[in-house]
Amino acid sequence: DKTAWWLYDQIGKSSSVRPVGYIGPHDLRHILITYACVKVGYAALYLSPKNSTEGALAVLEATKCGIWAKASEVTAAPLVKDILEKRPMKLLELPLLDELLDAEDAKPFPYTKTFDAAATDPFCYLHTSGSTGVPKPIPWSHGLIGTMDAIRLLPPVDGDDGLVPWTSNWKECDRIYSSFPMCHGAGIIMDI
Repeated sequence: DKTAWWLYDQIGKSSSVRPVGYIGPHDLRHILITYACVKVGYAALYLSPKNSTEGALAVLEATKCGIWAKASEVTAAPLVKDILEKRPMKLLELPLLDELLDAEDAKPFPYTKTFDAAATDPFCYLHTSGSTGVPKPIPWSHGLIGTMDAIRLLPPVDGDDGLVPWTSNWKECDRIYSSFPMCHGAGIIMDI
């Protein structure tokens, strides 16, 4: 909620889902910016820092991304510097993680869309590897993310040999380490 209010104060609420680009430290700000974007009417766009400038610019152009967020305390990655030199974008300085996690004075930021209304909206954007040309954006919808979450609700079936969903032993307050970056599909699934 605190990150959503910060984003709202920076760029306001969007009437249509627009991307907000981000490459930053491998920390919880990826998750915070993902959900903040959703609440404020945007969708996080995670570019790989390994992309070429040409490839990154192709994804930004294809998604019409005009907003970039960066962690305030770190120097921008070389790719980000190249992008910002070649493409005019509104630059947002994401606060320190400790500041965003300090919920003492955070008020709720309501999300009012129903699942049916949001199912086809982009939850976030990833991109192809670019092995057949420049990378192309891949919008991950709320419906897709909902499917990943619903796996834990699947009932046992004949022939599953007692196999339970991979998230079945997760408990509230468990810590889970994901080595995948958020620009990778496995990073989104593990971290969301």
